[in-house]
Amino acid sequence: MSEVDALAPFHPIVRTWFTETLGAPSAPQRAGWPAIAAGSDTLILAPTGTGKTLAAFLYELDQLITDGLQAPLANAVHLLYVSPLKALNNDVQRNLELPLAQLKERFEKAGEKFPEIRVAVRTGDTPASARARMLRKTPHILITTPESLHILLTSVRGRSMFSALRAVIVDEIHAVAGTKRGAHLALTLERLSRVAPDPPQRIGLSATQKPLDEIARFLGGCESPDRFRPVEIVDCGLVKKMETEIRSPVDDLAHVDGTIWTAVAPLVLHEIRNARTTLVFVNNRAQSEKIAARVNTLAAEDIAQPYHGSLSRERRFMLEERLKAGELRALVTTSSLELGIDVGSVDVVLQLQSPKRVAAALQRVGRAGHTLTATSRGVFVPTFRDDALEQLAIVGAMREGDVEPTRVVHNALDVLAQLIVACVASDTPEWTATELFDFVRLAYPYHTLTRAAFDETLAMLAGKYPSDVASELDARISWDRTTDALTPMRRRHDPRPRPLHRQPRRQDTTRRARRGVRPRVPRRRCVPARLVDLAHPRHRARSRHRRSRARRAGAHALLARGVHGALVAPHGARR
Repeated sequence: MSEVDALAPFHPIVRTWFTETLGAPSAPQRAGWPAIAAGSDTLILAPTGTGKTLAAFLYELDQLITDGLQAPLANAVHLLYVSPLKALNNDVQRNLELPLAQLKERFEKAGEKFPEIRVAVRTGDTPASARARMLRKTPHILITTPESLHILLTSVRGRSMFSALRAVIVDEIHAVAGTKRGAHLALTLERLSRVAPDPPQRIGLSATQKPLDEIARFLGGCESPDRFRPVEIVDCGLVKKMETEIRSPVDDLAHVDGTIWTAVAPLVLHEIRNARTTLVFVNNRAQSEKIAARVNTLAAEDIAQPYHGSLSRERRFMLEERLKAGELRALVTTSSLELGIDVGSVDVVLQLQSPKRVAAALQRVGRAGHTLTATSRGVFVPTFRDDALEQLAIVGAMREGDVEPTRVVHNALDVLAQLIVACVASDTPEWTATELFDFVRLAYPYHTLTRAAFDETLAMLAGKYPSDVASELDARISWDRTTDALTPMRRRHDPRPRPLHRQPRRQDTTRRARRGVRPRVPRRRCVPARLVDLAHPRHRARSRHRRSRARRAGAHALLARGVHGALVAPHGARR
């Protein structure tokens, strides 16, 4: 499709803004916009930095502007964006606010009133006050994670936010499709289709997804267990122009005196000083902190900053802003900045040790030169011989675009149990077991689920197994076998803590126990609380004193009486 034809469906001002600001549409935009405009579920495969996120957003954004010019937009979510990373969500929000501000300015100059289009992010970092504000003044474009979307669908007010939903964008779909998190998301998308007035259009995006048919079935779901929904696949290739090299920090990885990290730090510092902005990827959070500290000590300045998920929300947001603005020389990060994030002008990416997967390597190196025409440059640094061999294989596969196939997790019963409890507890009208079974099988990860496995999961949730073995086996739902109805189990909260599993007896590790001698345990006498004072030693002494005094008084009374009732004078008394 030509550039003119690709931009023809857009508003004239939006079309002019795109041409003057971004130039010609990219390949995923030219191929993706017609499929999205037709209302088809669409899966777009394109390399990093080719504008596939804008391809998904711009058409839906243009529709919001067109509808908003005719009448104010409804106080509900019209466009939903779901991604697996909170950092990616924050980046998408920033990338949306700038085009909206520029379009508003152009509309006002043309004498047209630009409609109010609200954008908000809801993740685990969102404060409670902002979440409550969203329920009152709902954003028209909501950016969230799969878990936060699930939480929204479990409340009445949360479900009411999607009364005008028209499209769902699932970014970096490959990152969730092959995990139980993906199975959970597939079920959540089916629940979302029941809440929205009409099933929303689904748009999937990724730079490293394979095989495409499997990912398309995961995205679209099923019309029936034996028939999948049609999904339009836009394949723009996997390979982007990259320059990769493997550089050893020592001459011989087989003979390293002491730790190799003392040789890695000078190499990292050399690359940082030869570039404007450097992104250093490591495989865990501890390495992020240690490498940043080693490099800063060697440079005698704070030239590198660590970044990972354990940092506070404010700290992470500040580092993302400074990185995108080009104010940071280097950032040592984990996979938190791996997926889809436009980190600005990063010159080179360093990968310390193997990233373990070709898809992860493509995503990480793609952070450098994250534009349509730029070349991504990556340097891989091995720390031992097997690590170097693994990196050689990964770099070779990257150049050929040979990505590991994604295998969707099927029939995960633990995820199914969580969804059953959520549906029964929050959805109206009440479910029956047969209806819920048919509904669950609409999600692709559960289209082969058997009724026996489903019924056994229901029975477990209904209290089939004794809860004194594990508190997690408490009945969560009530299953009426006569009517097949499922209702939530409502009970008073028991504040007494119970362990998840039966606790074993504490073992005696004393010396006598190790010799096999059983220690003598003195028996404790349980004294009721009301008798504690009576059992006190002082009380017993007082009691003995009272008894002695009573005996003496009785003796004196007997001596005072004579025989046959005659009085006997006490000793020393006058007759």
